This record gives sequence, structure tokens and C-alpha cells, in this order.
Amino acid sequence: MTHPAVDRGVRVALVALTTCAVSAACARRNSADLEAERARVASADSARSARAERSRSSATQAVDFTDEERKRFTRVEQMIQARFTGVTVTQQGSGYSIQIRGTSSFGSSNEPLVIIDGATRALADLRGIEPRDVQRIEIVKDAAASYYGVRGANGVIVITTRRAR
Repeated sequence: MTHPAVDRGVRVALVALTTCAVSAACARRNSADLEAERARVASADSARSARAERSRSSATQAVDFTDEERKRFTRVEQMIQARFTGVTVTQQGSGYSIQIRGTSSFGSSNEPLVIIDGATRALADLRGIEPRDVQRIEIVKDAAASYYGVRGANGVIVITTRRAR
């Protein structure tokens, strides 16, 4: 003869084991579904990036400078002025002003976001970079600059130096 408390305990244990077994089976199936979904998304992303590479707009311009090209310039601002369309570089006293998206409205800045070797800098920091150290300059404007958020609204100048590589 079995005791009712033991019988009830066995039933509870069986229900718990069954629940665990079903949960484990569902988790395995869900992880397989998740892996399949990840593979599907990865292939869609690679197709999208390949399509984006083929249809690159003028919103992003990039120039990799050779040693010969670097020797021609004395300032980074001159490199930008010589190689990029739609960018206005003006000299103001001892410094330079760079406009990527036209003139500013009353009371607002039109200074582009400057990123040097992955760090956000001020436009004035371009004076501290030697043209011979510049490996690549990328100008990002229009909708492509939205990647950088509100600070990229006036365009973005991304500079990679030889030290960063």
C-alpha cells in the first residue's frame, strides 16, 4: 500500500520531468529556427551591402592618398579642397572653414563633424595633422551622414592617418 503523500510527490515529479523534457525539445527546435533565421538575415545583409556597394551615391566620397599626392599639400584642408566636390573650404585669417552642406541658417553652426582615427575632434584639430600622415579622407553628407546622428547633420569628415593603421 502506498502513502498518498508519496503518490502525490511522484506525480508532481513526473509532471516536472515531462515539462523539462518538452521545454528542452522546444529550446532545441527554437535554437535551430534561430540559427536558420540568422543565416537568412546574414545572406540578406550581404546581398544588401553588395547592392549598396554597386549603387554607391555621391553622398560618400573617399580618397586614399599616395605618397606622391601627400607631398603636394602643406595642410589637410588643402587636400580636402583639391579632391572633394561639393565641399567649400575658405581661409579665415590663420584658420580654415569647411562647409559640406552649404551656408548656415541664422544662429546655427554649419561646422561638420570631424573624426580623426576614430575619435571625434574639432575642426581646428586639422591643423595638427601633417598631410604626409594622412592615409585616407572620407567625406560623408546627405542621408549617409545620418549614421552619425544629429552631429553629422552638417556632414562628416573621417580622416585615417598612417599611425592608426
